[in-house]
Formats: sequence, structure tokens, C-alpha cells
Amino acid sequence: MSAQELVLGNLWRLRLAAAGSALEHLALMRRWAALDATEVASLQRERLERLLAFAHAHVPYYRRLLERYGAVVGGKVNVERFTDLPLLDKPTIRSNWDELCSDDCDRRRTRINQSGGSTGEPVKLIQDADYQDWNNAVKLFFEERAGYRLGERVIELWGSERDIMGARRSLWSRAGQRVRNKRFLNTFRMTPATMRAYVEEINAFRPSLIVAYAESIFRIARFARQEGLELFTPKTIFTSASTLHAPMRAAIEEVFGTRVYDRYGSREVGVVACETPGSSGPVVSAPSHYVEIVRPDGTVAEPGETGEIVVTPLTNFAMPLLRYRIGDMGSWSRRDDPGAIAWPTLARISGRVSDTFFTRDGTQVFGEFFTHLFYERDWVEMFQVVQEELDLVVIRIKPGPRAPAGAELEEEVGSLRQQVRLVMGEGCRVEVEFTDEIETTVSGKHRFTISKVEAPEVVAH
Repeated sequence: MSAQELVLGNLWRLRLAAAGSALEHLALMRRWAALDATEVASLQRERLERLLAFAHAHVPYYRRLLERYGAVVGGKVNVERFTDLPLLDKPTIRSNWDELCSDDCDRRRTRINQSGGSTGEPVKLIQDADYQDWNNAVKLFFEERAGYRLGERVIELWGSERDIMGARRSLWSRAGQRVRNKRFLNTFRMTPATMRAYVEEINAFRPSLIVAYAESIFRIARFARQEGLELFTPKTIFTSASTLHAPMRAAIEEVFGTRVYDRYGSREVGVVACETPGSSGPVVSAPSHYVEIVRPDGTVAEPGETGEIVVTPLTNFAMPLLRYRIGDMGSWSRRDDPGAIAWPTLARISGRVSDTFFTRDGTQVFGEFFTHLFYERDWVEMFQVVQEELDLVVIRIKPGPRAPAGAELEEEVGSLRQQVRLVMGEGCRVEVEFTDEIETTVSGKHRFTISKVEAPEVVAH
């Protein structure tokens, strides 16, 4: 590390220490990493019991539920009955919002988080400061395992609809990026010229770490290969937000000349798991998340058997989510990985799909952009955005009970059309349809974006 990087790393640690408990949580994760599987399971059980006791004492919705299913009897937690609880989904959260908030929520430092999710069903959540600290610690832990050190240069290939619509990041956010030695490159809308500029930016900045949407960095890697462009080799790359298919991983690793580690999580539950050196798949963050894989009948899936991923964050006490249906399918690894940490390891994760849309001039629009348009439209119960033709996008909306009407609804529809045309072009037709139901895939999931067109033949300049 350079002297500048050492200074920035120390400044970032001071900032984290002043802001909360992320460094303390990181130290705890390091200690857990040295334990065997039995010790990890025992400590995780203690954390789960603590969460259940709190939920019973402070969350009205769970007080009734835990008693009804025998998970708390006479004030005592019976953790063996935890898996008898019904699974939690987004409609349940929306229907029981007030009763899912802890009675001490007002005394906690909290924030509202919005999620469109991979199923296209928006949901609003309350997350407390300690949950945020844990989420930061989990990211730092897995980055550290892959060789990154605080203060080294980072490029984030991520998406921001705010930048496209002319909004600016806060001064605090921009100052934090400078201390973190990070540069943010918006990948929601990428033209050939944009991708060429990003290749130049990566080569000039020479980051140790790249954190990226899987789809976005794959597009850049493929563009660089097609154009014969050299790319700087970072220490490591972390991908997230959409499924990293094997051909995508191979292309990224070939072009960048480094290992890719895939990270799994969501806005609702934070970073759940991440690949690490020596692991055969994504390793669950055992101190912060309790993960189950269940069959359709609710029974536990065996290693190697695909089932539904169910997540219980162990760190958010403002609005606990017990047995949350994240909307993905996956399986446990059959292998014990020598040299890897003894935390539960997933073999694979399937079901997260973000299609890429294309404009007539060859611009690629990452499907996650459209999901972000619905984060604050809580009157939408479910949505789906489909590119039927190069110049035709259809938005299907299943409205909820709080849907506006009349002029207010027309204004919302007009705003949606305008926001889509910002990335798809003024010549794009945007049709908005209201429906009572949105068709699911064979796997039972609602795909939030679907593109039915191929990339047009466009010469890059």
C-alpha cells in the first residue's frame, strides 16, 4: 500500500468508529472465522434466541405468532419450534406494517429502505443503525478475505437513477467516497462511448477492488474484448445484484485477469452470503444471518437439493424479519471446503433475473433501473416492465389499495413514461397497463424486467 492509501485507510477507520459499531462487528466476524462448525452453530443459535426473545417482547405481530406456534412459551424461547413459523412475504409486511415495527423503534436510529426486489413486488422497511453497521462489517469482512485493505482504491460500477434524473449525491456521501478512495461509475445507462470512457477510467485509476452489478461489468468486459481494449487488473472483483452465470464469470475473469467473487443479498436483508477464497460457493454470513432452504412443503432441503431460500437477519431489531422469503431458489453445498471458514455454504443461487434493454442506437439499459422507479411508489403492489420492441416498452402494474385515481393517477403514469424515455429515448412508446394479475414464470417467480429484443448492430466510435 502507498503512504496515501495508509492514511486514507486510517481515516476511514476513524469515520467508521465515529459513526457506529461496524469495526466492532468486523472484529467479531474475524473471531467467528476461526471457530469450527459446531461452535458457529451454537453461537448462531444464541443470536437467534436473542432475536426471538426481543421480537416476543417488543413486536406485536410476533408476540402472537411466536406464542401460537410454541416458539415462546411462558416467556421462554423454544428455538426448536422456530421453523414452525409461517414464512414471511412482502404482502404480509405491507398488511402488518405497524405491528411489525418494534415498540422501541422511535428510540432507535432508523431509516426507511425501499425495495422493488427480484419479484417486482415493492416493499418498505425500517432498518436500524446497528443493522447498517453490521451490513458494512459483512462487506468489509468478505473484501478483506479476498485481499482488499481499507484505503486501497475502489471503483464501484453501480446504478443510480438519481444521477440520470439530475440529482446530486449528498456532500456527506461524496466526502465518504473520497475517504474510502472510491470512484462511482453509473452503469444504469451505457452507450459504447460510455463503456469506452469507463475502460479509460479504470485504467487510469488502477483500483485494487471493483464492486459491480454482475450484468454491468460483464457488458464492459465483453465490449473491451470486442474492441481489443486492455483493462487494468485489480486485486479482486465483487459482483452482485443479478445472477452471475458461468459464461459471464469466465468473460470477466479473462478480460480483467483476476478472480471474481459473487455477493448475494437484497435491500430487505442486506448482504447474506459471499464467495471467498477456498469456498465452493457463497458463504453465509453466520454472525448476521440465519438461512434456511426449504422444500415446497416447508421441510428442510438436503445438501444439493434445490429449494426456496429463506432468510432471517439477526441484526435488525427495529423491524425483525423472521423467515423472510427473499424470492430466490438455491441449494446447500455438499462439500466441506478445506481451508475455508466453517460457515454454511451455498452451492448455487438461481432465480434473480435482470434483463438488459436496448435502444435503437445500441445503448444498453440495465433492467435494475426500472426496478428503482418503483421504490417510492408504494401504491404499486406488483409490476413488470417488458421491452416488446426496440421502440416499445410495456409497463404492467397491479395496483394496491392505496392507488391514486383520476388526475393524480394520470400524473403518476405520465411521470413513469417520462422516466423511461430518459433512458430509452424520446421516440420510445411507453404503454402502461393496469391488471389484476401478472403472469409468473415456471418457477413461480415474477420477472420484473423482460426484454424480447436483440441488441441492434451498431458501430462503436
